[in-house]
Amino acid sequence: MFTPPEDLADAEVAAALIWGWDLDVEGIMHAPVGFGSHHWWVRDASGRRWFATADDLRTRRRHHDEPLDAPFARLRAALATAASLHGAGLRWVVAPVRSDDGSVVLRLHESFALALHPGVEGDTFGWGPYEDAAHRDAVVNRLVELHAMEGCRDDVMEDDLTVPLADELRTHLDDPGPRWGAGPFAADAWELVRDHADTVRALLDRYDALVAGADRTRFVLTHGEPHRGNTMVTPDDGVVLVDWDTVLLAPPERDLWRVVGEDPAIRGRYEGGTGVALDDALLEAHALRWDLADVAVYVRDLHAPHVDDEDTRTAWAGLRAAVTATR
Repeated sequence: MFTPPEDLADAEVAAALIWGWDLDVEGIMHAPVGFGSHHWWVRDASGRRWFATADDLRTRRRHHDEPLDAPFARLRAALATAASLHGAGLRWVVAPVRSDDGSVVLRLHESFALALHPGVEGDTFGWGPYEDAAHRDAVVNRLVELHAMEGCRDDVMEDDLTVPLADELRTHLDDPGPRWGAGPFAADAWELVRDHADTVRALLDRYDALVAGADRTRFVLTHGEPHRGNTMVTPDDGVVLVDWDTVLLAPPERDLWRVVGEDPAIRGRYEGGTGVALDDALLEAHALRWDLADVAVYVRDLHAPHVDDEDTRTAWAGLRAAVTATR
């Protein structure tokens, strides 16, 4: 997230790193990167850099009243799988460092979960299509390797193929109620949801139809979000993937819809290298799911009490772009 959390201070994060990982914290600074988790750059007394991530479990609920233990369990399963993959020799998996008691993530208060990663030196990238074909091809090679992994499945959860918060989104689409007024973007969001309700509802129905016949015997280990912003190019390991909090056993199309959309030739390369034929319906479904999940999160955030900050401005711009685009 771009804005530091109001209910989690830097000092509390530092104290948790000292207690959980016995890290001799010399400095800590919130890093305004990404959208979804909170991040901090950390420096220990030896000068080594670390990267701490705190996830607000309240924002990871799949429905509004889901107990917070459920998103915590999903996060722990994903990060434990990443740690197993790295331990199995996939050095390009930037996995969390286990705490002193062997945990990959620690609970902070009731609402946050903290993970610690080693600082990685290399080139970073922003959101958007891959600008370099060699970079994209290297990521596809990583995905081929990941999808071929038969082990490291002790902790991983299986994708249920639903859109998070879809039930709440459908409720707003069916009846947005009186004009929203809990924040500076609420009224405009209400109007957008009201005016585009039929379109978004039809897309939700389309997604459900596309995944209805998914063959679960095809499921493989997937990263979930291997876009350009979740990659780095490092001196020692070449292209590495970060942000493994979305790992699931899922259709291979979950990792491939975006890169195939950027370069259709990748489909043939992947199919030739793996012997797995990609499913057109699932490629479309996962592209659609990405947009619908964003819409659901943005509607939740802008319907709730909020202020005008970089995060809510990003949510409003994202909602407007998503619901007015045609697929």
